[in-house]
Amino acid sequence: MRYHVLTSPDASTYLFARRSGNPVEVESLIKMRGDGPELNQTFVDGLRDELAEIRASYPDGLNQKDANLFEARAARAVHEGVPHHTELLADPDFWIWLAVAHFGEIVE
Repeated sequence: MRYHVLTSPDASTYLFARRSGNPVEVESLIKMRGDGPELNQTFVDGLRDELAEIRASYPDGLNQKDANLFEARAARAVHEGVPHHTELLADPDFWIWLAVAHFGEIVE
């Protein structure tokens, strides 16, 4: 299976540029990994909606206790929502791609 990845150095480049007001198109840094058919990314939209719903349950922001609860709930949603392919789940660059390219507003 082929899937998108974003390496740690490329993610750092993107985030630094974004924070400094000189955004780089994240798509220009994304690479493909693996062989065969491409991963169906339809899971991303549902996961985005679920994470937004979890985040909305903390309208006053996240103090330390709430941040820990949010992270626990979000981790469960992510691990239930991502397709269960061993190669994918074991690849840290896939997780970086997912976090930075799709959930940057939640992660930061």
